[in-house]
Amino acid sequence: MKRSRLHGEIQASPTVSTGGVVLGSNKAALLIMYILGRQLLMEEAAVDYLAAMCDGDARTALNSLQTAVEAHRSTGGSQLITAESIKEGLKRTHFHYDRAGDQHYDIISAFIKSMRGGDANAALYYMARMLAGGEDPLFIARRLVVFASEDIGVADSHALVLAVATHDSVLKVGLPECRIMLSHCATYCARAPKSRETYNAYARAEDAVQKQEGPLPAVPVHLRNHASPKQRAEGCGKPFLPQQLAHLDFFK
Repeated sequence: MKRSRLHGEIQASPTVSTGGVVLGSNKAALLIMYILGRQLLMEEAAVDYLAAMCDGDARTALNSLQTAVEAHRSTGGSQLITAESIKEGLKRTHFHYDRAGDQHYDIISAFIKSMRGGDANAALYYMARMLAGGEDPLFIARRLVVFASEDIGVADSHALVLAVATHDSVLKVGLPECRIMLSHCATYCARAPKSRETYNAYARAEDAVQKQEGPLPAVPVHLRNHASPKQRAEGCGKPFLPQQLAHLDFFK
């Protein structure tokens, strides 16, 4: 029986010889896998374990298998890859973190969404994942500054002050101590009340500018830089927006 799996070919083998020892189907369910040009002998249980650990993501499974097998071979292990050897290999490589790949974006996304959802516990876990994998702490600090203004905003303006202070602290202190400042800020941001009012209002204002047909309206006379005292007095109580836009409220 042949079937395709993870960019490679899997062949069920009722009888396989490993180092002179013949393993029949009653001894172990073995799979011969051709991945990246290499032949691997794996127990079916090892494949099942790998699939479970990677949540059905083929690319993640391939990357995890490659790193785990390399770790297994570096120890001088036997030709047969078992579930236990996969576990041990992944233990040695579980901090593998591709700062330019999908995992980078997946984990920072989980970090942001955890804070947005008010789960400081999960936010610190994902932050620890990033730092353990070698992520630049300044990248995390910049994301905290953005989050403090975008997701917390005027609901707690102190969050932005803290986030900027955290960014400065990371610059001054560096690893490993800056982890303390980052976790402090992430916890505060997760627990703070949330408001995207200013973020959404600016988006509407920007949309109004971009969708304006024809020339943009002139600034009202009483608001101009060189307006005379008389002009400013005459403009008292008048709208600050151009007359044709006075009906707009970007905060609604």
